[in-house]
Parts: sequence; C-alpha cells; structure tokens
Amino acid sequence: MVAWRLEHGLAAQPTLAVVSGRLGLTPEMPAFAQAPTRAIVFTHEGSSLAQRQRLSRTADVLVCGKNAVDPHAMLATLAKRALVQVLCEGGPHLLGTLIEADCIDELCLTVSPVVENGDAGRITAGAALTPRPMRLRHAITANDMLMLRYERTR
Repeated sequence: MVAWRLEHGLAAQPTLAVVSGRLGLTPEMPAFAQAPTRAIVFTHEGSSLAQRQRLSRTADVLVCGKNAVDPHAMLATLAKRALVQVLCEGGPHLLGTLIEADCIDELCLTVSPVVENGDAGRITAGAALTPRPMRLRHAITANDMLMLRYERTR
C-alpha cells in the first residue's frame, strides 16, 4: 500500500484527522501516540484550552469555528496542507453537519443482512433536514452484504 501511495504522489501514510467538540481524548491514545504521521484534531473555540494544550503534545490541534466545528473551515485547513481527499468515518452528528454544509461528495453505505428493532434513528442526526441528491456509482456484494457507493449530483 505504501508503494501505491508513493506512486500516486501521496504521502507514505495517510494523516488521521479527528473532529471533536468536547475533546474527550488523551494524548496517550495509540491513534495519536503511535501514529506514523502526526495526527490532526479539529475542535472549536469553546473547547477546553487546557485540553487543547494537552493534546498538542501528540497531535496538531486546530480550531475551526466558534461554538462548533465549521466544516468549510476544516476542509479549507486540510486543503492548505495538501490533504484534499478526505475519507470521513464519523458518527451521525458529524455526518449530519457535513451534509447540511454540503460538504459530502460521496457516500459509501454497507447494507448488512440483519433485521433489528430498537429506537435507532437515521444515519444522520442533529442537523436541519437538507436533502442532497446522489446517484449510485457502484454496487458490490460480499457474501450476504451489499456495499453501495453513491456520488453527489450537483
């Protein structure tokens, strides 16, 4: 994988970027302390200054937003570091925020053959309803699972 990345003009290892408003993280976490490249933590001005300073021992802590992380500022900051291809594996609130800000180009969705009840909501939460049209680009099966890749239509 390293050879492929280098052949395509990418760094040998991808950079981990974490988005956290509460900064419930520690600098000793393996994702930071043992990272092959220095990680980035995105937060906002309202987060704990002491925690930001603590985390800065093992990660670049960047403030993007006043009371919440601003998706556009975050992506612009990544672009300034030549990190323009972003894979986001966040929770429903982050996904909702990114959709609301129109910062999603693709969505990879895996459908698993399990029927389950409960009070779980959608794959997004916390943001205003903002439909974004997408079109199916790929569908792949793996055993009983279906992996779908959608592309944003503009």
